[in-house]
Amino acid sequence: MKTKTLLLAIISFSMVVSANNYQPDTETTVEISLAKAIKNPGLVQQMYIQLDDSIICNETTSFKYTVDVYYLNTHYIITGTYEEWVLFFLMDLVNYNGEILGT
Repeated sequence: MKTKTLLLAIISFSMVVSANNYQPDTETTVEISLAKAIKNPGLVQQMYIQLDDSIICNETTSFKYTVDVYYLNTHYIITGTYEEWVLFFLMDLVNYNGEILGT
């Protein structure tokens, strides 16, 4: 009986120690252009959820804008021109076909 108790205590201790050493999957970072990002419908959906079209307000038309979007344990750094971002926010998500309109 003492042997079983000791064995159970050792197993329990080793499980607690290994549980404390658990580290979740590390996050991947990907830098892509807006033109490439819109080819992934799931990423596009997350972009509409996480981004606000106010990024294109009160700006000049000669800038590149970079945003951070998190999708499927991946951190996307997405860069696009003013014109690309305007077209992105004008896209109809229901009729989304994976291309920037007007290109």
